[in-house]
Amino acid sequence: MLQEQKDNVTKLIAALRSGEFAQGTGALCEFQRDENGDILLDEKPKGYCCLGVAGKLLGYTDVELRRMKSNFPAIGQSIGGFLTNFAADKFGFDPGMQRELARRNDEVGSTFEKVAAFLEQWLRSQEELEQL
Repeated sequence: MLQEQKDNVTKLIAALRSGEFAQGTGALCEFQRDENGDILLDEKPKGYCCLGVAGKLLGYTDVELRRMKSNFPAIGQSIGGFLTNFAADKFGFDPGMQRELARRNDEVGSTFEKVAAFLEQWLRSQEELEQL
């Protein structure tokens, strides 16, 4: 794992614990909707998935996060709700790790604190693997 990736994961852990971002589910950036169900792009988002917070740390706008799709070659399709491969690589996240983070973010009773604790454990395991 590159030092830049470790640094980015450490920043993500801090951001998840900062209280700056409300937690959302089902999308990188969960927008407010009007009574007709139309997205209100001018309103503050309802919340972010932990992967959406990672995207914000990389400088992506809320609208860019909403439109972002990842190409997972193993399943042969492009799907929303995940970072692009380029953005995910800035954190050392492969498609399996992105799916795991999305699952942990969206499960009932999850909090950013729990996701941050998981990321800390994952980062330690990556560093231990490098020592072998």
